[in-house]
Amino acid sequence: MAARRARHRRAQLGVAADIAITAQRKALAARLEAAGHEMGGERRLLRGRVSVQDVLEYARQHFGLTSVAPEQAAAVLRTRYELRGGHRDLDTDAYAVTVRSGVESGLESGVEGVGHLGQAGKAGAAGQAEGTGELAG
Repeated sequence: MAARRARHRRAQLGVAADIAITAQRKALAARLEAAGHEMGGERRLLRGRVSVQDVLEYARQHFGLTSVAPEQAAAVLRTRYELRGGHRDLDTDAYAVTVRSGVESGLESGVEGVGHLGQAGKAGAAGQAEGTGELAG
């Protein structure tokens, strides 16, 4: 029963992450539309940002989940971000969030970064954890 609840909670977080990604893409599309032809070639440079806090907020609003660990939300966001090709138009802080098991780090050391995609984002977070301060990707 506990395993079923955990799967259900993770599925709800996945939906919350999808909602956050979609909302940020819609906001980005609106910004691009508002920019119109004024920016010319620079339209490609505009990017959105989806955060772990966005996922936590949508999880609270839509599913009443109030006690989700940021690390858990970050793990789900990383998965959904990669599956939905977030690197094309969005940045995220999901790679900078510390997993308590010590697999990845960022928040505990006070380092905040932006992941872009898969291994590159993970390498960037790992690089920050090692004190390089550089992000790969």
